[in-house]
Amino acid sequence: MSEFSVEHFISNICLRTKKNLNYIDETNQKDKSVYELTQLINSLFALLIMPVEKYKSINDGYEPNAKKYKEYKDIESIINECKKNKFYRSTYTEDYKYPVTWFIRHIRNALAHSGDQGIHFIPLQEKKDIKYIIFYDTQKKNLKGQEIECFFCVKLSIIQIHNLAIKISELYANIENESKNKITEQLYNNEIDTLKRFLESGEEPKDLKRNNKKK
Repeated sequence: MSEFSVEHFISNICLRTKKNLNYIDETNQKDKSVYELTQLINSLFALLIMPVEKYKSINDGYEPNAKKYKEYKDIESIINECKKNKFYRSTYTEDYKYPVTWFIRHIRNALAHSGDQGIHFIPLQEKKDIKYIIFYDTQKKNLKGQEIECFFCVKLSIIQIHNLAIKISELYANIENESKNKITEQLYNNEIDTLKRFLESGEEPKDLKRNNKKK
């Protein structure tokens, strides 16, 4: 990987992933042996999981600021289109307060969490081609002493997923570029030093040493 900015690592990843996606799409027009859908799914892991993990502590807070970006409205349009076609449903109250950032969070959860099929996203095949993918996210919550199960589900076309990936990459790049929570070069170096000392120490956990002695 070529040189990147410590303060803008997520932005770099998002924009470079977008560039790779566009390149593979263009290549696929000439060479059908290129698996553009495979690359799209792989790209989603980088575009959703990494940015959400970095910003999840302020995930709700930055939505009002994110509204100023065109990409926010583009993602909102995709959500509204799914609702209109009855391809979207959620019982999470947060989805009505933070419709875009929580939508992104649900797609992230669908990629990262396991379900009945081993994953929370299920490709739908039509005539040997995958036309749609269903993403779902579920969580049990305690509401006033009563346990309820919240459920999110959306059916996205491959074109929608591609557009969503591009728009999310651009949105997170904009958010990070204006973020006041940028890490500094010194914090980066301090963390690297700490991790290197841990790796080089070679010490075993105390409880493991105790068990070895007993044997």
